[in-house]
Amino acid sequence: NKFYELNHFLSLAWEHNFSNSPDKDKWYGFSAGYLVKRNNDFFKDNTFKVAVNKKINDTFSVKPELYFNDFFKAN
Repeated sequence: NKFYELNHFLSLAWEHNFSNSPDKDKWYGFSAGYLVKRNNDFFKDNTFKVAVNKKINDTFSVKPELYFNDFFKAN
């Protein structure tokens, strides 16, 4: 069953509250990750990802991610 063949990324993230008011939060963040364990063919070797994070409220946040698949491939 290939459903449980998960890929594992090691990521580092940074977030900061850019608000000048203690009553209003403005959390933004950045993260980068590298594929450390590949269990299927969805990603290739040398894959990494970058993302930005925007906290909407205490429940929701938006985090678009870009994946660079086999980025450091030598030709």
